[in-house]
Order: sequence, then structure tokens, then C-alpha cells
Amino acid sequence: MSEVDEVVIEQAMSAGERLRIAREEKKLTIAEVAAQLRLVKTYVEHLENGQWEHLHGRAYARGYFSSYVKFLNLPEHEMLSAFNHEYKTVASEAPAIKRFDIETKGFPWFSFFFGLIALGIAGFAYQQWYQNDKLVEYGLSEPQGEVTFSDSVVEVIDEGDL
Repeated sequence: MSEVDEVVIEQAMSAGERLRIAREEKKLTIAEVAAQLRLVKTYVEHLENGQWEHLHGRAYARGYFSSYVKFLNLPEHEMLSAFNHEYKTVASEAPAIKRFDIETKGFPWFSFFFGLIALGIAGFAYQQWYQNDKLVEYGLSEPQGEVTFSDSVVEVIDEGDL
């Protein structure tokens, strides 16, 4: 019988695991780290678990990660290169987001109806102004009385009462 030798392949720790181990060595809780970095506790957990997709995009994830690295006094250049490598891997595995674009081809119905309504309102206003102007011009519409203002009462005085 032959003896089987086990070959252990050492995997490099991920950037998130290195953050977690450094935090635990300093005997800090996630809540304490979150308070110091002014982050939500779930963001700190996402950083330690390498869940970059939950951190609102690469710019935010990198900023949070960089702040955490500086807070723990870890080698910044080395950690950021590990982050960049891991983020590229996660981004290439992430499913593509389906975007829905609004078609602008065809007739612009909204603009057409808005313009038609505006034209109708302008035409109606012009017609009312024109009719009122003609009535006053031909003397068919005259003021019915005189309005006077006293302290708090408005009185309408007919011309026949004067």
C-alpha cells in the first residue's frame, strides 16, 4: 500500500479577509469601525466579505476600501492592487444590466399635443379679447356703475341714484 501525500495549496487571502483579520487583531467590532469611518455597518460587512457589487459602484467601493485600509494602517498600495484585481474579477462575472431606452423615433406625440393645446388656449384668449374690444368700441358694453371704496365697505352706486 502506498501512502498518499496530501498536497495543500495555499490560497492567498482576499482583500476583505485581510481587512477582517486586521480588525480582529486590533480588537475592534464592526460597529466601532463603522462609527470611525462614518459608514453603515452593512458596508463594512460588504467590504470584509468582498461583496463589492453592494457598494454602489467602483468609485464608492474603492473609496470605502481605501478609508478602511488607512484606518487599519495596512499597506495601502498592496491592498489597493488586491482590490483592483478582485473588483475586475467580480465585474467580469456580474450579469449585464439590461437597460431600457425610450425610443425617440417616430412622431413626437407629446410635443404635438402640447403645442396644439397651447395654440388653442392662445386662440381662445385672442377671441375673447377681440370680442370685448369690439363691444366697447361700438358702445354695446358700458360700465354699469361706479365703484367707490370707503373704510371697509365696497358700494356700487348706479348712475340713476345720483
